[in-house]
Amino acid sequence: MALFIPTYFSPISQYAAIKKADDITLEIEDNYEKQTYRNRCYIFGANGKQALNIPVKFEVSSIKKKTKDALVDNDAKWQSHHLKSLQSAYRNSPFFEFYIDDLLPIFKKEYKFLLDVNLDTFQLVSDALELNKTYKKSQEYELEVENDFR
Repeated sequence: MALFIPTYFSPISQYAAIKKADDITLEIEDNYEKQTYRNRCYIFGANGKQALNIPVKFEVSSIKKKTKDALVDNDAKWQSHHLKSLQSAYRNSPFFEFYIDDLLPIFKKEYKFLLDVNLDTFQLVSDALELNKTYKKSQEYELEVENDFR
């Protein structure tokens, strides 16, 4: 089993490891950590590296917050900002027109949970890379796993 955290448009290194893995499990029982790829990705535009962050919030106040319970703060209008940033950075790139129709649903759908955004972007990129892999979601947090890519 290879264990991965579903993140927002994951780095290509994660997909390289997924391609090599036989049995993929996505960790959804972990505690949310700030300043990670769970809610951010980076693009390169005319002004260099740019972070795209999905604002999150939690309904329940507790010391440890599960990643699967992270709510998307849609009041921040993050989707229109991210779409405009992607269009500005990549509109003139080869294949942009080929992928924009696949990307648009992610920026038009109203999400409640961060996990749903991450699973949708994971599936989109997996399909684009033609990985043809199936995955399962973790049922409980495991401390030690042989192929741990968390």
